[in-house]
Amino acid sequence: FKETGKANTIVIQAPEAIFENNKTFKLSTDSTTQIAFANGTINPKYRTEWVKESTKVTNTGAEQKIEIKLRGRTNAEAGTDYVSNLQSLLTQAKIKEQVKIYIDNTDITDVVTINVGDSTTTANATTGANDVLQTLTLTNFEEASRRTGKNYKEWSGNIKVEVAQGTLKDTTGPTFTAGPANNRVTKSITYGNKNMELTANGTRANNNITTATVKKNTDNSLFADFIKPEFTYVYADGDINHTNKTLTVEFDVTDKYFESTKLSNLNGNQITVNIDDYDTTKLNNAITKTLTKVKDLTDTVDGEENAKIGERYKLVISGLEQKGQDGLPDGYTYSGYLSLEFAAETITDKSGNKSASQTIMIGKQQPGGSDSDKKVVDVVSPVWSTNDVDTDTGSIKLRVTDKYLGTGSKFNLTTDKIKVIVNGKESTEIVKKLTGPVEIVKDQVYEYSLNLSNFEPSTGSYTEFTPIDPIVGGTAKYRNENGGDILIKINAGAVTDQYENGTYEQTLELGNIDSTCPEIYDVQKTIDVANNKVTYIFNITDKNYYNREDLITTDEMHIFMDGINVDDQITKTMVKSVEIRTTIDGEIKTVGHQYTLDVGSIVETNPEFKASGRTYRDLSGTLQVKVDPEAARDLKGNKINVDTATLSEFVDMIKPEVKYTHSESDINKTNKTYTMSFDMVDKYYDSTKSTDLEIGDLTIKVDGKEPDWTKVTKGLQVTDITETVIYTENNSFVTKSKLVGKHYVLTLSNLEQLQTKDESGNYISYSGVVSVEIPADKMVDTAGNKNNITTITSGIELPSGEGTETVVDVVDPLAEMLSTTASGKDGTAEVTFKITDKYYASSTLTSD
Repeated sequence: FKETGKANTIVIQAPEAIFENNKTFKLSTDSTTQIAFANGTINPKYRTEWVKESTKVTNTGAEQKIEIKLRGRTNAEAGTDYVSNLQSLLTQAKIKEQVKIYIDNTDITDVVTINVGDSTTTANATTGANDVLQTLTLTNFEEASRRTGKNYKEWSGNIKVEVAQGTLKDTTGPTFTAGPANNRVTKSITYGNKNMELTANGTRANNNITTATVKKNTDNSLFADFIKPEFTYVYADGDINHTNKTLTVEFDVTDKYFESTKLSNLNGNQITVNIDDYDTTKLNNAITKTLTKVKDLTDTVDGEENAKIGERYKLVISGLEQKGQDGLPDGYTYSGYLSLEFAAETITDKSGNKSASQTIMIGKQQPGGSDSDKKVVDVVSPVWSTNDVDTDTGSIKLRVTDKYLGTGSKFNLTTDKIKVIVNGKESTEIVKKLTGPVEIVKDQVYEYSLNLSNFEPSTGSYTEFTPIDPIVGGTAKYRNENGGDILIKINAGAVTDQYENGTYEQTLELGNIDSTCPEIYDVQKTIDVANNKVTYIFNITDKNYYNREDLITTDEMHIFMDGINVDDQITKTMVKSVEIRTTIDGEIKTVGHQYTLDVGSIVETNPEFKASGRTYRDLSGTLQVKVDPEAARDLKGNKINVDTATLSEFVDMIKPEVKYTHSESDINKTNKTYTMSFDMVDKYYDSTKSTDLEIGDLTIKVDGKEPDWTKVTKGLQVTDITETVIYTENNSFVTKSKLVGKHYVLTLSNLEQLQTKDESGNYISYSGVVSVEIPADKMVDTAGNKNNITTITSGIELPSGEGTETVVDVVDPLAEMLSTTASGKDGTAEVTFKITDKYYASSTLTSD
């Protein structure tokens, strides 16, 4: 120890093994017994320590690491007073417990990978004893994502290595001789002192190894920077300007130790724009890219406030909407998922790390954004075109085309946004009918159907008149005509795509529309049930009717029932035609014809019905007479208006009926039963108005007589009959399963009785022809038709009437004894008996 001459100022130079703090001893390295020292301070002069020997930074494409060579030595302050060889206790298995790594005072031990090499020895320049050298290799500095609030990645910067106490110890100290002169031996001292660091307040601490602060990878400094500079981009809704047709992109180029960027020359052409699969070269030649610097970016780095970490730039892209010679876009060029491509080495940091090639996808934040966040850049307006113009009918297909007409688009085209120009002047007389839009190409092309009509003077749509020659109905009419060269002008903004780009005002040429189509007018329909026909009377007229000799024929008419062509099942007869004439502009003209058409044979014949295989007769429902549009024309060549070319009437002349088919298996001689199965059906069966048959509704006779129902048992089962039917429902033709009637099974049992005759000698065993009478009005169809009273006879099919009466006979022939006589004298007996049956045929009885 050292006496200073002042009270309580003694300084004791102590080994680490018994040092607790500068006021306390401990008995030994592992002892917990402490001894306070109040008369001065304790200095652990005899301790070991870890210090930096050297560093090496490797930063190549394949390797990024810093190698820190540590020296374990005795305390340099002790000099030659403390001489000992040293041993390292650092091991790979415990390295993250024994060594902590800090960057900018942040513990990144769990971030980086630490590998410790084997220790080697080297002579201490002062003491001559063996120090140890051991290398720590640090790799994998780069974090997966940025820390909150930072726009650059960690970890890079000045490193502090903290080595835990107890990882370095002395082993053997100086040698000396001892013992009597005749037996001197050489011995050495082992102190057992381990490493520690003495803090300013006199306590023990781990060894903390640092070097002077630098800003880049520097030889022999504890600094490492392997992080490449990065781009930062955050999308904002205002970046896409649909009014100015521009895209504005603000982005940052940053690094914790930012040095420079090639973007500083503000040449926008060094940024490559890509949109979907458009030709990149053509795209970048067509658009304009304006790059400006917004500001420098700063942060606190290594304790330095406002240190520059990067720069912010703004790129404005214009010319994305390309227009043709007509001053209109095509709806596509250029819009889509837009990305900005930056070449590698655009940004450099102070250590020479350069940025990798980078693609910024608009809407996808950089870094760490999701592909699902990418935004379509679309400043291209939809464009109108005509796909089909029918100058004969005034039917126009207006197509609006845009790359993005999906969800969120606004289809606000209405007739008041369409101006019709006739011969250079706006017409307010034209009637505009607009339907749609209908999707043509999913999310890209939609089509409106615009029908221009009412090409007529202001006096009205039709001229009604009394023909010169009388016709049924007394009067007729034709549609007035007007027209000429037609243009339509569509207001701006009639359709907006899903990214808020509206159509421009556009004028489209339609051509010449002169007159309208001839039209058919339904005058009268007469249903003749007795003769199984419907008579149609109709007019066809046009102000400019053409070729009065070219009459419509039945070959130019087609008859449909519930939407199915039935020309081959019915008859068509043109009864007569009458010219419709009137005076127009002082001249008598034929403006049409009145036709009388009979449609007959509407109810199927029984053979036709049987051959169809259907349960029900089919020719009931909506009866349509469809006239071929080409059957008549006007002077312009316009065909018949298809909207008027069909005459329609619901016709049902078919009553619900009974359908019965005999089967030999109906007669069961074993069980003594007879089964009669029959259907009551109608295509338009109305279950709400019909009543199911009950056994009491039927009049049942066997051989013309009603059985004694106390002896014979009768039963009736009923089930639904459903079939897939084409029929009219709510004025539409549908094909689906529906109820068309009821299936009945009548069963007669106990037909063979023990008593065969009544008192009068009449047979009462029940065999013979079976007849079943079904009452009328039990089944009703939707037209109000009811079934007729119907008798079913066993063996005769309904409704065809085929077959012959079949006797239902389940009664066995009966043997009866009449008398007996016996002769004792002759030794004989005589028995007289008879065998009878109502339907006796023959006997093969012999004495055998």
